[in-house]
Amino acid sequence: MFLNYVEVFGILINEPGTLVSDLVMGLACLLIYFRLLSKTVNRQQKNLSYFFLMFGISSIIAAFAHGFNYIFGMSLHVISWSCAGFAVYFILAGSSSLITSIYLRNVYNIFNIFQLSLLILLIIISPSFTIAKISFAFSLAGILLPLYIVDTIKNSYYTNFYIFAAIALASIPALFHTVEFEFGYIFNMNDLSHFVLVAVFYFVGFGLEKRFFINTLSENAIEEKAMRTEEYKDITTNDMHVIEAIGTDGAKNMSGVAKALMVTMGTLTISVNSLVKKGYVERVRSEEDRRVVLVSLSERGKKAFVHHKKFHDEMVKAIIANLNQEEKAALEKALSNLNRFFIEKI
Repeated sequence: MFLNYVEVFGILINEPGTLVSDLVMGLACLLIYFRLLSKTVNRQQKNLSYFFLMFGISSIIAAFAHGFNYIFGMSLHVISWSCAGFAVYFILAGSSSLITSIYLRNVYNIFNIFQLSLLILLIIISPSFTIAKISFAFSLAGILLPLYIVDTIKNSYYTNFYIFAAIALASIPALFHTVEFEFGYIFNMNDLSHFVLVAVFYFVGFGLEKRFFINTLSENAIEEKAMRTEEYKDITTNDMHVIEAIGTDGAKNMSGVAKALMVTMGTLTISVNSLVKKGYVERVRSEEDRRVVLVSLSERGKKAFVHHKKFHDEMVKAIIANLNQEEKAALEKALSNLNRFFIEKI
């Protein structure tokens, strides 16, 4: 017979298996969140990392919602499902850069806000996990999956297969919920499905890290620390790379800059929006073709460009300072071979 409650130090805990498995899942999500947070340098990455933060919070609240439902009733469940809804919102928002069309991306973002608002409204009016499951399944399998399939086909990001594996694994808990099974009088199949979800979150986190968190922590930390001064304290390594790609030799179209950086137009738009707000970049429509967006550096942006160039010049001088001509020639040849290797792989 399945034990639906235990008493610990005189405190009644309902569904102990569910409480434990939810806590494990929540802690796993928070660990992934802190891992990605340490590598976060832009808003897109923040949104993606918030997916794990909100699901972690949702799972921990769900643990207490199940364990102490005789105290809280459905109120904690509603909060938990709402947090999960925000988690889905953040991963969809973080993935919006995969949509290259500005018009379609705006429609996508509006729909994302609408689906979150509708979910919260429905679960407040009629609290039901079924509503939440339908919403999550539609958002992840109906929206997120096609986005990453197209991204894989167009841009050959095969690390997206980790995300595909995660979505496939996510179907297993749905099957678990249909099976009557008990283990040790504490855990049932619903509880065991949470441990499968831990693997799901791991694969999603690994896939997102490979796709969007491409710069290593050491590279970002060293370069940012070296470049940041009181005048440029609001600038990131990612910002500087965009500024460098735009350059000081006149306005450039967005597509050309995106190609130089080897990023999507959506990803570049997010970075440029930030730089425009900070006053480093100016953006205008081409007078010859109003559909073309041109970007150029402001006076502040040009100063930042010179500041960044000075850093790299000093770095090169430091590298070759104690090399003789033969060693310099060997280094130049090695770098040339490395550059050719990367060009061939692109």
